[in-house]
Amino acid sequence: MAEPRFRRAIDKVAKPILEPLGFSLRIHSEPGYGGVYTFLRSWKAGYMQAIGLYTSRNSRAFTVELGVLPGNFDISVAVSETSPTFRELGVRERLGKIVSTPGLHVDSFHRDFLEYKDQASLEDALRRTIEQAIYHGPEVWERMGRRLLEKE
Repeated sequence: MAEPRFRRAIDKVAKPILEPLGFSLRIHSEPGYGGVYTFLRSWKAGYMQAIGLYTSRNSRAFTVELGVLPGNFDISVAVSETSPTFRELGVRERLGKIVSTPGLHVDSFHRDFLEYKDQASLEDALRRTIEQAIYHGPEVWERMGRRLLEKE
């Protein structure tokens, strides 16, 4: 059986769903992760809406985050809304904290990383989490954006 390829799943599943909605893909590496894939879309006042996908370096697993970022920042740089630097770096939150995805095993040791066995289960998990991100994203982005735009 062939080794599952996250980038192939991104190209086959995530891009066809997110690019027609105005998101563009940025790929970068992050120490401790196998890869970070960020889909960005313009928002208000120079900020970007973001959907971040992180792969695990040590297991067949990934996690999804939603965020609002200044400019073309990398979602892995963004912080929580309680951080004193959130206006400069943007804010992010794991999708697993926002909603649980039915039928997917979430390993708490890996902090909301979704495990997969093969290419088919990876693509299925990615499709379902992207759908959840799209469904819950507008409310989350609006909340985060209000916090970023409010006066100090």
